[in-house]
Amino acid sequence: TGLTYRSPMRDSVAGRRVTRNLGTDVVLKRALGLLLLLGAAQLSQAQTVLHFPRTIAGSNVFTGLAVGNPTTTEVSVTFTAFQPDGTTLSGEGVQNPVTVKIPAGGQMARVFNEVFGAREFNGWVQATSSTRGLTGFFINGNGALTDLDGAGAVEATAEFVLPFASEDTATKTEVTIVNVNAEPATAVVTLYGANGQSIA
Repeated sequence: TGLTYRSPMRDSVAGRRVTRNLGTDVVLKRALGLLLLLGAAQLSQAQTVLHFPRTIAGSNVFTGLAVGNPTTTEVSVTFTAFQPDGTTLSGEGVQNPVTVKIPAGGQMARVFNEVFGAREFNGWVQATSSTRGLTGFFINGNGALTDLDGAGAVEATAEFVLPFASEDTATKTEVTIVNVNAEPATAVVTLYGANGQSIA
């Protein structure tokens, strides 16, 4: 079946039960393997644009953000944190956006609250630089380090295929949809069975 989600600008949606059809649940919640879908956008002034679509901070959960600079010169990278409704994170003690310098051949690796100063957060982060070729990675986990899940930062795209999704007593698949555009966008999510047919 096709699920249409109307997203306001710079919005994200995750962790929601979406629909139930013929006994089949599509569940957007914590997963063994983190899978994601991004809306399409480009920032004309930035040469590197990295998206970290599932970023969390709390008393027992964290997201680690890493950006690597494989170039031969020092670079500046600006991190901006967005709330699920698309607004930028703000508040007492919060610095947002944040610009850091990364030396040639170096990397920046910090947890979310070390970058922005916020104790609680559930949204997404964008990192931009005027230098091409930077790479990114993020990892989510709990305080006991018994539940860790991460992925490389990817470019936004208008179409994304998750080759495998499952739900049982031990595993759930999480889908995070982020609209990185400055305008609203509509995302259509279609669930397919193992036989290649859409599930109605």
